[in-house]
Amino acid sequence: MNSQITSKDEGNRRYYTVRLCNKTYSLAFFTRLMLTDSKTGEIISPVFYSDNYFSMLPGESKTITIDVSLQDLHSHPSEIIIEGYNVKKKVLQ
Repeated sequence: MNSQITSKDEGNRRYYTVRLCNKTYSLAFFTRLMLTDSKTGEIISPVFYSDNYFSMLPGESKTITIDVSLQDLHSHPSEIIIEGYNVKKKVLQ
């Protein structure tokens, strides 16, 4: 799974835009993204995803928006993790 991530802050919110592309020859089944604290590994909550728990056909691309309050980030660095039924868990770069 290839990815490209951008972020922007507006007011007291941070918006991540994650563009995914399934470059494999297999269906990426029941895939989800998680925004986590990169120091503790804990999932940051509450977070709003434009889509989550989705499947992607081979060659399919998808753009997901993640919306989180800057206050909930607690000034800690965050990372976006992807995983799925047949998608190995990894940190997106």
